[in-house]
Amino acid sequence: AGMKGFQVATWTALVAPAGTPPAIVNRLSSEVAAVFALPEVRDRLQRQGAVPVTSTPAETARFVSDEIKKWSQVAEAAKVPKVTR
Repeated sequence: AGMKGFQVATWTALVAPAGTPPAIVNRLSSEVAAVFALPEVRDRLQRQGAVPVTSTPAETARFVSDEIKKWSQVAEAAKVPKVTR
């Protein structure tokens, strides 16, 4: 598409509202990781073309932040108008 150094992939993340207590966020994270570790869940996701990956809440926050930065740069380079709320 004319921009070097960009790789496009879809992803999904489970998020909680800002201010959710860390104990709850950590519990959700560990429960989701436990479900994704189940062979039947991994197999089903893989049959659908998904690659199940788990990470810590901090790693997910960094990933999402990096994605926002990356796609903001793409939008700016493509001169996509900013949306205001």
